[in-house]
This record gives sequence, structure tokens and C-alpha cells, in this order.
Amino acid sequence: MEAKTYGGQIINTLDIENYPAYAHISGFDLATKIYNQAKELGTEVIFEKVIQVKNNNDFKEIITNNNSYK
Repeated sequence: MEAKTYGGQIINTLDIENYPAYAHISGFDLATKIYNQAKELGTEVIFEKVIQVKNNNDFKEIITNNNSYK
């Protein structure tokens, strides 16, 4: 789940050093590669702002402005 766009704060990082398989890569490029790979593998990405997470013993409930997910 992402509020606005994939990647979070890492997209603002200009240079990441010594990440596995990359000597140098920007945060935006790394986030894009991870996002694209996740999408190719069938991951559903939901763009909604999380406003609350409830712990209901056997599961967690994630509440957004629009929906509730278990």
C-alpha cells in the first residue's frame, strides 16, 4: 500500500552505494526496478493512504480513507 507513489522516501535519495547487484543506483531507479519486478510477479499495489492498523489477534486490519483490508 502506498499513499501517493511507489518507493516512499527512498525515491528522494540521489545515490545508494553497495546495494546488492548495484555499486551505485539512485533511489528512484531502485524503487522503479523493485516496483516493476513486483508487478511482473503479480503483486497488487494499492494506492490509498493508510489511516489505521488494527491488530485483531489472528489478522491485522488495515483501514484507509476508502476501504478496510484484512
